[in-house]
Amino acid sequence: MYRPVNQKHVVRALNSFHNALACSTGVARSLTAAASRRYHDGKPKPASSSAPPFSSSPRFSSRSWTKASPTATAPYPKPRRPSVKKPEVSPFPTATSTFRNHKPPSRFAPVEAAVAAKKTSAAIKRINEKKTKYISRNTFPDLKSQRPLPEDLDSYKGRSTPGAPLSFHKILRGDPESFPGKKVICIPGNWDDISRGTGGVRNFFFCRHLLVGPLKKKTTPAPPHRIDWKNARLTTMANYVQIAATPTADTGAALLLHFDHRRYLFGNLSEGTQRALSQRKLAVAKLETLFISGQTKWENTGGMIGMMLTIADVQDGSRREIEARNEERKKAGKKEVKPKGPDRFEIHGARNLNYSIATARTFIFRKGLPMRAVELYEDPRLTNPEASTPDWEDDAIQVWKVPISATADDFSSPLNKPRKRSHEVMTAEDEALQTHSHENSASDEQAKAKKHGVLEAVSQCIAAKDEKETGPTDEPEEAKAREALEAIVGDMFSSDWTMDRLYETTLSQVQLPATIFVKEDGQIKKYTGPLPSDKGEVPDVEVLVRYPWPAATVQSLPPVTPSNSATCYVVKNRGRRGKFNPVIAKELGVDPPKFKYLAIGKTVVGRTGVEVTPDMVLGERVKPVGFAVIDIANTSFIESFLARSEWQNQTLMDNVRIFYWILGQSVIDDPRIQTFIKERPDVNHVIMAPGVSPNMVSMESYALLHAKLRRIDPDRFPPLNYDNTVRDLSHLGPNVEAARVGMKANLGSGFEPKNDEIVPFPTFKEVDSIDHKALQLSQAAAAKISQPRFLKEVERAEQDIPNRDTEIIPLGTGSALPSKYRNVSSTLIRVPQYGTYVLDCGENTLGQLRRAYPAEEVTKILQETRCIFISHMHADHQLGTARFISAWADATAHLDPPPRLAIAGTNAMYPFLLEYNRIESIVFKRLQFIRQGHMFPQNDGRLPADCPSRLASLQLVRVSHCQNAYAGVLTWPSGLKIAYSGDCRPSDNFVEAAKGATLLIHECTFDDSKMGDALAKKHSTMSEALDVGYRMGARRVLLTHFSQRYARLPIFEKRTTPGGADQAVLMAFDQMRIKLGEFRQAQAFLPAIRRFFDTDDPNAEEDE
Repeated sequence: MYRPVNQKHVVRALNSFHNALACSTGVARSLTAAASRRYHDGKPKPASSSAPPFSSSPRFSSRSWTKASPTATAPYPKPRRPSVKKPEVSPFPTATSTFRNHKPPSRFAPVEAAVAAKKTSAAIKRINEKKTKYISRNTFPDLKSQRPLPEDLDSYKGRSTPGAPLSFHKILRGDPESFPGKKVICIPGNWDDISRGTGGVRNFFFCRHLLVGPLKKKTTPAPPHRIDWKNARLTTMANYVQIAATPTADTGAALLLHFDHRRYLFGNLSEGTQRALSQRKLAVAKLETLFISGQTKWENTGGMIGMMLTIADVQDGSRREIEARNEERKKAGKKEVKPKGPDRFEIHGARNLNYSIATARTFIFRKGLPMRAVELYEDPRLTNPEASTPDWEDDAIQVWKVPISATADDFSSPLNKPRKRSHEVMTAEDEALQTHSHENSASDEQAKAKKHGVLEAVSQCIAAKDEKETGPTDEPEEAKAREALEAIVGDMFSSDWTMDRLYETTLSQVQLPATIFVKEDGQIKKYTGPLPSDKGEVPDVEVLVRYPWPAATVQSLPPVTPSNSATCYVVKNRGRRGKFNPVIAKELGVDPPKFKYLAIGKTVVGRTGVEVTPDMVLGERVKPVGFAVIDIANTSFIESFLARSEWQNQTLMDNVRIFYWILGQSVIDDPRIQTFIKERPDVNHVIMAPGVSPNMVSMESYALLHAKLRRIDPDRFPPLNYDNTVRDLSHLGPNVEAARVGMKANLGSGFEPKNDEIVPFPTFKEVDSIDHKALQLSQAAAAKISQPRFLKEVERAEQDIPNRDTEIIPLGTGSALPSKYRNVSSTLIRVPQYGTYVLDCGENTLGQLRRAYPAEEVTKILQETRCIFISHMHADHQLGTARFISAWADATAHLDPPPRLAIAGTNAMYPFLLEYNRIESIVFKRLQFIRQGHMFPQNDGRLPADCPSRLASLQLVRVSHCQNAYAGVLTWPSGLKIAYSGDCRPSDNFVEAAKGATLLIHECTFDDSKMGDALAKKHSTMSEALDVGYRMGARRVLLTHFSQRYARLPIFEKRTTPGGADQAVLMAFDQMRIKLGEFRQAQAFLPAIRRFFDTDDPNAEEDE
């Protein structure tokens, strides 16, 4: 039985025992971990006026939660308290009963582990001794008993473990206004019968986090109330909004809203945003809420997954560091320190946001950071256009979400049901599913398999019975799909999965792929026998299987429909309280220790017994100040934008001092937009749009490095593409200007735009400060490569190298995550007469290409692209693929016949691109996937003549790095042979498959001094990469994928292959260009480059 009257006692027990066990084994049906993570959206609030509060009902019967017990209704035993006589309590609270919460709600994450406490007389005694002190420091308002208690939701059916029988699970739900984000204590009915000697704490009680809801008839799930009283005063201090990025060749438009204790990001989370923040030294550690404007399209959200991974890793690293420090402090008898940073993470955006994230479930997995994606499902002011209640708020800001939609004929209103898929998309998906059924099986067994942490009702959505229906057909089905996607996204970032969790099942029931173990002689060993997928009978033996990643077990996502809705925002801070007058407070009889309560808006009682309210001692409150973020991708959204009621809502628009316009090409020239701007002369308008904001160099740290390298070797480092032209908008009014990075607006009482931190246009004057000795070495190298003797020697040595005019352009040479000096992995190969080839396609590969070449040349390169090779599914190697394919589709749309694009490498790209194509067309029908029949050494990798790649063969070699990681060997009809390692340890099979390669591109993540790191993380050192090139007999070797800004490259005057041919080795830099026939020339400049780095700014790496 749930005993609410005892909640305050149990909460105090929990406050004293932090290391208690998680769940009660004495409870018949406890909540699962997955259930405790759910936000439930469909159940209306229980009516508190029509029935007595906490009245007994079947939902509150002890059978729902505990073992049957004859003493289930026995009252809670009252602990003795010598000094104060405790009033007798009844099983249910009376009208005067109150409840206290031992911690502010902001300290709890939406996902919180269960806790328990010991029931001992000594513990109860200690609780009573501290009771008075506890109550005195509890500054939070009581929850009155007239508010409805949490109730037991309807049960759902699911599996507790893969292969386990179906069972029913219960979920708590309560009134979010009464118990937002609070602990709920569930006490077993046999409370008095629990024996200390039989199970102890494990038979005591369990505690779950109250689930928050509902969503019915609302636009978004009601956010947890997060008023952080500890930081309440911080929100009254100065806060500002700053432009972190503007639309350029390699960045989108982004705003950073700064408070001392928290950061928010508004605008586009495009590819390159994270790197731009790093360049601006804007740390992401305090980011906990992102508001993505515009549509859910890769152009706007391409940097989202990478940003989420970085924040999760930062928080995990911080958490581990704090745990290590606390262990040391504990040994020294010192007080433990608390972890810093957010305990949760939220992303807000338009429709299909959860779906977009869920497509990455097979290659994204992090633990310990509860993540929630909040979509704007409906118009928040549909029924009441004049409403001014915020759609989201916390202790610092209030946010109103403004949906707009395109008015094109092929779209319906985003607030109604979106259109069905086009016939082309349906045909492409059906054909692909038939062709690749072995890669994306949708068998009955898989459709019936229950995913870990997903409701049974949700599983029915995931099955997707009819492939020709992409979207839900009714509201209940759509609600189930939403719950499914939320559960999947939650498991991607906050799962309790561990490597050592195994479950027992029979071999025939194992779902592959899986790691299987058996127990022999008391030892757990890896199973090496026949598998369920093999032909013939499988032995019916008991095996142990590692639990898979919860989200990765979902074979297919719920049906979805494309959406043409976009989201704009109006944002306000919470203003500032008036100045506190301590003299008046003392005259009213308020003791100084109570001043802080009046300052944060609480009423106190003075010495005379008279209540003193905050308005008696505070001056006039400073009104909230705000700004708007308006995202209009093209002119089809303008009509919907102008029709929004928010812009005429005087209450909402009061003190909104600045409009940030994120506009598509030429939208600013539309007369309707210009009229709207001119009608608001008292508002500052900042325009962020291509052709308006300058296409300036956004990563000036690397641009300066590139300019210095260009001074040393101009042929390998041509100038980057940029344009510092700022469009004049003065004809629209003096209050209109083009956005520049660094623009800031203080949102205090005296609103003040500040332009003194605008990032200046780079002049690269520092190029003149290059070490004189490095320049001398550069001049010597230039003289050497122009000598006839040198050129004759190169011609003789390279006469057997085919396609010497093949150009290699490294677009990303860093590892793990983008930094100021290196982007993540990508290499472009341009082979004349054959086309362009992309080896891995990390985030912002397209942006790097646009920064390296003018727009006309970029279009030509895209039109010539024949194949994209993806070595493995780590985010730093493939998150730029969708955007690159979309740009390729745009560049080739007018060609007749439209060309096809080959996608080679790991087969996991197929389901990822297929699913993403359902919310944003990337012309999936024009993609051809190459994998089967190309594995080394089983196959020679020959390709048919009509293959769009124009390759003679392509071989995939399994390498040691992660699951389904491959090296690739690409061979052209001319005899050109390029071997690409991806990420891996040195591989003998790779050496064998690529014998006699013309070019080897190999990773060397670590320096030779970090062999331990290379072994642990399954990467290669520089010496290992060079050894692979030597054994392979590669004529040219290009090293890439560095974990640091600069790795010291040994300089070899003479290096040969085992066969005696010369071998040249170079180190890759972002956006350098090197031809196969120029490796020897480039090698001549290595002494100058090495000297340059030895004498360059010693603090450069620290800044990175």
